[in-house]
Amino acid sequence: MAWAGYWHSAATLNFLRGYISDLKGSEHAASYTADAQAIAQKPLSSEQLEFFTSHEAMQLDLEEALTRAVGSKYYNLSAHLVWIGDRTRQLDCAHIEYFRGISNPIGVKVGPSMKNDELKDLVTVLNPKKEEGRLMLITRYGAGKAEAMLPGHIQAVKESGVPVTWQCDGVHGNGVVASNKLKTRCFDDIMTEILEVKVDPTSLAIGLGLGALAGFLLSKALSKSTLVNPGIDKASEKVATVQTLKQVEETMKSNDGKAVFCRCWRSSKFPYCDGSHGKYNKECCDNTGPLVLKTA
Repeated sequence: MAWAGYWHSAATLNFLRGYISDLKGSEHAASYTADAQAIAQKPLSSEQLEFFTSHEAMQLDLEEALTRAVGSKYYNLSAHLVWIGDRTRQLDCAHIEYFRGISNPIGVKVGPSMKNDELKDLVTVLNPKKEEGRLMLITRYGAGKAEAMLPGHIQAVKESGVPVTWQCDGVHGNGVVASNKLKTRCFDDIMTEILEVKVDPTSLAIGLGLGALAGFLLSKALSKSTLVNPGIDKASEKVATVQTLKQVEETMKSNDGKAVFCRCWRSSKFPYCDGSHGKYNKECCDNTGPLVLKTA
């Protein structure tokens, strides 16, 4: 366990070192350096040095080993705030029983499978004394679902009388699997979910989970531009496709009066479309389509 933790920590640091190397070659490198130097020259104070940590308390045997009695209460000393994931927040789940017994501020992920009555019972179990600052609800609905689900969840919590803080996680409900089999997110989906959030003015202020989003934005900013043409006639200095009117007319005759041309540069039938833009759009969050010529 300790060795695995060390390995992941080292891998994370190496990942960040790679980002720094990319930054040195950026056209904005001089500006980044000037900003960093300006920050370093500012005097430090105890307030500026204060920070807080949090994580999902998924592996209960590990969390229990890091739990200690402090006076008459028990605290998980691995973080300031720990949260329950959307897949382990059922009322009869062991995670709920563990979280009931600790006095840390706690959070719960609220996904699209959460029923209104279920949420009302859940907040009552986790914060029976109705303590301010005890419980945070972290929504992770997925793009296109927040407007439909959040009002009912807010109303259920209000009816329970339990004070909560709301936070929007626009990342974890929008997972997709890319062509390389790695899980990722589309930036537009993240922003869609964030912008869907409309908070009832009688509820506590809502926050925005920036942890994973910050890493996503950084990688997006540092990523190198994608080639428009990934593999068609790469030996040529310039790909210029010529179609005569006669060729277009013949194509229309054999294709129900249409000639459909590729614009995503990924068709195996280039310059004609074979539908490859559908897969490309899903992977790259784009909306590229073909050029369609019709007789009428």
